[in-house]
Amino acid sequence: MADNGILALVPGHCVGGASSELPPAGPDQAGQPEHQVVLFVPTVGAVRITYRLSSYNHGKSRYLHWGAEHAERV
Repeated sequence: MADNGILALVPGHCVGGASSELPPAGPDQAGQPEHQVVLFVPTVGAVRITYRLSSYNHGKSRYLHWGAEHAERV
């Protein structure tokens, strides 16, 4: 089981909202597959969320997306 820190304490709308600060997920991001965003969560305080570039296949197409992987208090 992977250690995701306090990610479970961060509401989903905060995780989704912070992902808008990330660059568009695409093949040009393969050289830097991790990004971090610092945000303030009212119930937790300042949090740094680490996002990792992931991919999935649907039919013959391959899609890339950012997925929240870890969160920690700052």
